Amino acid sequence: MATFTAIQTDSEDFALPWDGLQKVGVLKREVDFSVAANYLATTTIMPLFKIPAYVKVTEVGMRVITADTDVTTVHLGAYSRNETTLAITEIDADGFGVDMSLAATGYVAYDVDAVYNRQGTTGRGYVSISDWYVTIYNADADTINGAKVEFFAIWEDLR
Repeated sequence: MATFTAIQTDSEDFALPWDGLQKVGVLKREVDFSVAANYLATTTIMPLFKIPAYVKVTEVGMRVITADTDVTTVHLGAYSRNETTLAITEIDADGFGVDMSLAATGYVAYDVDAVYNRQGTTGRGYVSISDWYVTIYNADADTINGAKVEFFAIWEDLR
């Protein structure tokens, strides 16, 4: 079973600059996986952004700043977590990005198999009636331990 790695303190809480219908924004976060505390072992999940209930994430992506040439299979997805028991539940492990690679620098292209991204088959974005996390899941056979990656999420406040 996959487990969450340590939640980074800079994204544990999610604060929108304002509440209200038709408000949109961008979350950004840079993770340096070459720092030992940020290593992401195979079948491990790292929460990137905690998203409140009724906030729709319409797009998630990443820009590889420093490549990890032996990591070619990561997913950008969504999980929920019970804040009391810390049990995690998969919403969609690869709903925003399927089999994405960290092997080359630059923006990583979207995969049409990811259901929540703009090219997906079920519509653009994901919204929940409870809090959830945008995540990166290491589906590769190798630990992510060399990449530096900037992640982003575009959101719409539907509260």
